[in-house]
Amino acid sequence: AEDVEAAFRNLHLSHRLSHSPEVLSLAAIRSYNTYNLTASLSYCHMLSTIDPLCPTASYVHIATLVGLKHKRPLFQLAHRLVDANPKSACAWYAVGCYYHLCQRYDLAQRHFCRATRLNPRSAECWIGFGCSFAACDESDQALASYRAAQRLHGGSHNPMLYMGMEYLRTNHLSLAGHFLKSARGLGSGDPLCCNELGVWCFKRGEFGDAAGWFNMALRLCTEARFTGDSLALLESEVEEIERREMMMVEEKEAELSMIRGKEEEEEYVTATLRQGEELVGEEDGDGKPPLSTVRFNNNNSALKNVNGVTKQQQSSSSSQPILSTNATTTSTTTTSVRQQQQLKRSRHRQQRRQEQLSDLDCIDLCQDPFWEPTIFNLGHSYRKLRQFVEAAACFEKCLSLCPGNAASYA
Repeated sequence: AEDVEAAFRNLHLSHRLSHSPEVLSLAAIRSYNTYNLTASLSYCHMLSTIDPLCPTASYVHIATLVGLKHKRPLFQLAHRLVDANPKSACAWYAVGCYYHLCQRYDLAQRHFCRATRLNPRSAECWIGFGCSFAACDESDQALASYRAAQRLHGGSHNPMLYMGMEYLRTNHLSLAGHFLKSARGLGSGDPLCCNELGVWCFKRGEFGDAAGWFNMALRLCTEARFTGDSLALLESEVEEIERREMMMVEEKEAELSMIRGKEEEEEYVTATLRQGEELVGEEDGDGKPPLSTVRFNNNNSALKNVNGVTKQQQSSSSSQPILSTNATTTSTTTTSVRQQQQLKRSRHRQQRRQEQLSDLDCIDLCQDPFWEPTIFNLGHSYRKLRQFVEAAACFEKCLSLCPGNAASYA
């Protein structure tokens, strides 16, 4: 996770690719994999303003809307995708997800089937197809769809995780444990794997291990939240650097315009005095300069002194833009280095804070209603272990996340 965060920081600060479609797609995928759905949706919205039909983030955008239960935006997105390319598997995958979100599972199966026919190598479509079968309690068809996704995407832990969840739902605990442990080995940083392993241990009566897995899932969620905060801090720092650079460029342009105005004024005064000298010389032909000419000569000598000073100022001012440009580059580099150092210090503070967090602190820091069932199951695990204070804290947190849940009151 630290290497990935360092890579994103390098792309933002060094290469200035914070608004690149590829970087935004990777950021949205990363946020979705850490179950930070709000951040993933914000990245997808930024990407839609740049490239509305970006193929690398379409599946993530659809899955994020399903996770947040945003029916109307998902309906609009599905219509845009179908109108843009009716033969795209992603478009009909979006339609199937919309009907799945509306609990019209028969229509969802129909559109997922169409998506798998258009692109038989799409693992996302096969997983959606399996979820629609599992919602209708058709376990065999669901497992067949998950196996197809596993054959197509063998390096991912998601098909193994969904197979373990399906066996866990049908109470095949031995097979569920095998697939869940395999998924945990492939995706060690996925909190959902820890949650499902906690449910598996709870059904086996191993309440201590179940509480450990639930606490690990909540700790991973807390770490993902801290990482999202550091990325948000990084984006704000990038905007601050760009704002300071624009201010420096505007100051430099103002200095250059002021120097040009002084030069034009001095040239006008010099030309006027020379014209006065020529007129006086034509009127006096005896070679004796009159008093007015002496005055002009005195003024001319004074003008020469002024011109000498002006030329020195001009030479010094002509070198000033070069110095200001160098100063601008140096200050920009210093600012970016300072911002990187501040970000490193904040990251070290966050790491020390994560190491010092207790299990109850992780419960308090969880603000996502998506993990309310995990905290609820953790409360029951503590209750089975006769740790009633911790159990009461878990149930109170469940009430704050989902006030309408009657099971927490019970």
